[in-house]
Amino acid sequence: AVMAAGAVLFLLVGLPESGKSTRAREIERTHRALRFSPDEWMIPLFGDSDAGGKRDIMEGRLIWVALRAIQAGIAIWSLFLAYRMRRRGPEWPFVCAIVGGMLATPYVHLDDLVMLGLAAWLCLRANPPSWTWAYALAGVIAVEGTPIWGPAPLIAAELCAVGLLSVAALKHDNRDAEQHDAERQHDPGLHRDREHLATDRQPEAVDVGQP
Repeated sequence: AVMAAGAVLFLLVGLPESGKSTRAREIERTHRALRFSPDEWMIPLFGDSDAGGKRDIMEGRLIWVALRAIQAGIAIWSLFLAYRMRRRGPEWPFVCAIVGGMLATPYVHLDDLVMLGLAAWLCLRANPPSWTWAYALAGVIAVEGTPIWGPAPLIAAELCAVGLLSVAALKHDNRDAEQHDAERQHDPGLHRDREHLATDRQPEAVDVGQP
């Protein structure tokens, strides 16, 4: 299983009649997953589970569709984070959008990695915790070493960044709710004053009858 920002891709591999389809149906029920089974496509389309080597092509296309579904989920979650972080400063929505967009990108290109540098700069100028500098340095090392050790460390860094942004966004909203509750409890007359204010703003009836 490959996890990415809350999305999980299950790849089941095994011998024929080993219970792959049964296990896939269980995963579909327990995780509310979108299930892709080559047999359910090959037999209705070609009348055979292999059809002269076309099964490999079908499996490749199903995996491609599953990856596109995960990328769409990452993009939607990134927009959700950008919306949640909008009150923390103008930098954070851009950071969420850039990091999430790079994670959803199905390839790693040097020109695109420049955007991660922009995201790191925006994050650092927003007065984050001190350990963020170390994380940004580790991200730079992962980017610079991509030609040597491949994109795996960079993808891991992007996953961790999206996870940290998710925690920060959810904690921020919980803190706002707690702050509003504390203010309401601290000033019990606040609600009463608002009611009086709403009453005072109501128009009064004026008698314009003849004397």
